[in-house]
Amino acid sequence: MIPKVKKYIFLSLYALFLFGLSSIPPRELQSGPKWVNDKLVHFILYTGAGIAFYPALSNPLSTWVATMVMGAADENYQRFTGRSCDIYDWIADALGGAFGTSLSFLYAKRRTQP
Repeated sequence: MIPKVKKYIFLSLYALFLFGLSSIPPRELQSGPKWVNDKLVHFILYTGAGIAFYPALSNPLSTWVATMVMGAADENYQRFTGRSCDIYDWIADALGGAFGTSLSFLYAKRRTQP
């Protein structure tokens, strides 16, 4: 398989994973532990998105924009599952995407240096 295709497959699987999590009905989320910070979960998941998207897009700005668009689409999708669309969740998504993109960029840069 072509290496670039593998990167797009990984990106697609991660996006499906995120949308799968967004499909969980609100009544099932309410049974989770109370100590879990919702915004931290968003930040961590979208840090993963930045890491997953960077190899396929290979450009920090494009990767960050893609994670922000994905976060906005994900938040909007939640309205159709009975959950709320929260701007603060999207901000946590965007910050996590920026962090994951930065980590990936620095890792790639370090690997290419002699």
